[in-house]
Amino acid sequence: MPLEKAGQMRVLVVAHKQHFLVDGLYCTVGGTAPEYHALYQAFGDLRILGCLRRAESPPQGVEWLPTGVRVHQVAPRIFWRAYLPQLLGIKAALQTVYLVRRHRIDMVIGKAPMEVGFGGVIGAKLAGVPSLLRLVGDWLTPASSGKPRLPERTLRYRRRLMLLAARCSDRVAAVSTAIAESLLALGVPQQEIVKPFPNPFVETFFDVPAWSVVSARKTLLYSGRLVEGKNVERLLEAFRILLGRLEPDRWPELKIVGDGYLRPKLEQQAVKMGLAGQVKFVGPVPHERVPDHLIDSYAVVQPSLSEGMSKAILEAMAAGRPVAASAVGGNPELVEDGVTGYLFDPYDTVDMANVLERLLSDEARAVTMGLNGRVRARAYDGEAFGRRMLELATEILNRRKGSSHEGMSA
Repeated sequence: MPLEKAGQMRVLVVAHKQHFLVDGLYCTVGGTAPEYHALYQAFGDLRILGCLRRAESPPQGVEWLPTGVRVHQVAPRIFWRAYLPQLLGIKAALQTVYLVRRHRIDMVIGKAPMEVGFGGVIGAKLAGVPSLLRLVGDWLTPASSGKPRLPERTLRYRRRLMLLAARCSDRVAAVSTAIAESLLALGVPQQEIVKPFPNPFVETFFDVPAWSVVSARKTLLYSGRLVEGKNVERLLEAFRILLGRLEPDRWPELKIVGDGYLRPKLEQQAVKMGLAGQVKFVGPVPHERVPDHLIDSYAVVQPSLSEGMSKAILEAMAAGRPVAASAVGGNPELVEDGVTGYLFDPYDTVDMANVLERLLSDEARAVTMGLNGRVRARAYDGEAFGRRMLELATEILNRRKGSSHEGMSA
C-alpha cells in the first residue's frame, strides 16, 4: 500500500559533513541542521553517515540536531585529513551496506558532490534498497570566466563517479536548474532528474525587521566560511576599488562574519590594502546570532566562485536585505538582477565594485529589492522541503513495489 504519513520510513542520509557528539547530543556545521530537522519531521526515523568527532564542548557556530537523529562515523579522521577520495567513497559504500542491513533502512539519500554521498548511493544499490542522489554543489557548471573549478583529473574522476551513482540511484535531485542542465548534458536521463528544489533555512530570519532609515555609514555584510572558493580575497580588492571612488564621508563598512583557515591571510591583506578601518572581521558566531548582524546591515555580499543554492542568500532575502552575488550556480535563480539584488562576475573585481557602488547609491531601490527578496524567500521554508522529500521518497518506494509486483506476475 502507498505510504501516507511520516514515521513509516527509516532513512539514511550519507553526506560529507562534519558532525560532533557533545554530551550525548549531535550537532553539525555548515547550515545543514534545518535540512535534518525537516527530514526528521517528515520521516520520523533518520540516521546520518558522515564525519563524526567527539568534543567536550560545542565548537563555535554549530547547530544542534533533533534528539532522535543518530550519526554514524564513515571513516577514521585520518581519511578526511589525507583527503583520499577514492578510499572515502569505497568506505562510504561499504558502511552504507552495513547500516542498511543492521538498522533495516528503507531508503538512502546520498548528498553529493563529495565522494561520500556518491558512495552512499552505490552502497544502497549493493544492499538492494532504493536511493535518491541529491546534488547540492555546482562544480559541474562552467564558471563565468571559463576557468575550471577543480583540477581536470579530479573533475574526470567525479564525473565518472557521479554517472555511476546516477545509474545506481532511483532518482536524481538537483538544488538548482543550472545543475540539472549540467546533468542532462552529461547524459543523465531527463526522466530520472527531479525538478530542482533547494535546501531549507532557519525561518527566524523572517523576523529581522526590514529597515526604513539607513544609518550614515552603510554596512555591507559577508557571512560564510573563510576558505578557498568563497572568493573573499577578491571581495577585499573590489572593496578597495569602491572606496577609491567615494568621498571618505561616504565610505561604507565591510563586515565579515565567519571563520576559516584563510582568515589570518585575509586580515593581513586588508591591512596591506589600507582597509583596516573599514573592514571588520567578526569571527565565528553561532548561526542563531547571524540575524543580529543582518539587522545592522545595508546589504549582503556573496562573491563565491561556486554555489549550488546559497543558504546565506536565502537568509539575507528572508531578512529583507538586497543581495550582491556572483553569477554562478543557483545564484541567478534566487537573485533576479535589479529585482532582488545584483549579479556580478566573481573573477572581475571591477564588475564587483560597480555592483556595490550601484547598490549603495540608490537607497530607495535597495529597500524595494530587499522587500522583493523577502517575498521570494517564503517559497523555501523547511515545511515545504520536508513535504517534497516525503512525496519523492513515497513515489520511489511505491515505484519499486510496483516493479516487484510486475516481475512476480510475469
